[in-house]
Order: sequence, then structure tokens, then C-alpha cells
Amino acid sequence: PWDSNDFCQGYKEQSSQMFRRLFGLRMLEARKKCGLTQQQLSERSGVRRHTISDIQKGRWSASIDLIYRILKAMDCDLQIVNYDSSMIRH
Repeated sequence: PWDSNDFCQGYKEQSSQMFRRLFGLRMLEARKKCGLTQQQLSERSGVRRHTISDIQKGRWSASIDLIYRILKAMDCDLQIVNYDSSMIRH
């Protein structure tokens, strides 16, 4: 039988994964625009390079505090509200 709770949970997980991928792409673009390597961003932000890599690949659900540290280290804003979902490979 069809369970609406299972459907809703699956939809939330898919949306969350898509958002992580989008955020990662935007962060990658911003880092490159700033002319920083992952290692340089790591040193500036105090966030491990491996964690930065995982965030950029959409594998890590970063906390707001971690995101703030990374954005502050890049000295830039990151717009993710208006996006084209076709950028994300499913």
C-alpha cells in the first residue's frame, strides 16, 4: 500500500540532496572566482580541506556556522535562492 509519509520523506531527502549539490556548485564557483585553492580556503577558514571538498561535491550538509566561516574567508556572498535546477545532475 502507498504511504504518504514514505513519499514525503523521500521527497524531503531528494530536495535536501539537490540543495547540497547546488550549494556545493555555488561554493566552488565562488572559490574559483576568488582565485583560491581548496587548501588556501582551508587555511583561511580553519575548515579542513577534505570537508571543503565534500561540501563542493554535495556530500556534506554543512552547518550555518561552518558556511559562515567559509564565506567570510572568501569575503563574498553566495546567492542560492534563485537557481536553475537543470544545473544539477541527478
